[in-house]
Amino acid sequence: MLIRYLDHSGFMVEGDSCNLLFDFVKGDLPSAAFLKPLYIFVSHRHADHFSKRIFSLNAEKIFLDLKENECCSYPLFSFCTYPSTDEGVCFVVRFEDKLIYYAGDNGDWYWDEEEKWRDLQHVATLRKIGHVDIAIAPADPRLPDPCRTFSEIIDIMDPNLIIPMHMWGREADVVPLLKEKFGQKVEFKNEIQL
Repeated sequence: MLIRYLDHSGFMVEGDSCNLLFDFVKGDLPSAAFLKPLYIFVSHRHADHFSKRIFSLNAEKIFLDLKENECCSYPLFSFCTYPSTDEGVCFVVRFEDKLIYYAGDNGDWYWDEEEKWRDLQHVATLRKIGHVDIAIAPADPRLPDPCRTFSEIIDIMDPNLIIPMHMWGREADVVPLLKEKFGQKVEFKNEIQL
């Protein structure tokens, strides 16, 4: 399995039998994207997570405008949706031998003390999901502490690997903070081979 970072919140997970594309908006897809069946996941319609260009990618299926608590099973993968603390949903996908959590905009979006409810909602969703092998989650530098969502994910879900996204081009500022705080659990590269 290969996980490719495409830009901002866009990722492609390449497997032996198919490819999964998450929140693709910018950049170019590698030619490998089209060598196997392509399934596209869109967590919500914010402009940094959704682009109409996905409709021209000749995908086997596009999962768009899903509601929370939907589960689908296909021969090559299965997934369930969960509530987000912002728009849309987050995904938990069983793919090959891994359980992957793709957060979309599900995070601890606290901007001030008045939004403590978001923290409670985020924690409740993570507890409902439980352990995952891989988590792909926002580490937004606009927040007072971009590490906070990661702390909750690591404490509750205990992923083997957590990959940051949603860093608004400030990866060089955010990734070192995450690695310093969480060590080897955090990985961020254009390609991660598992």
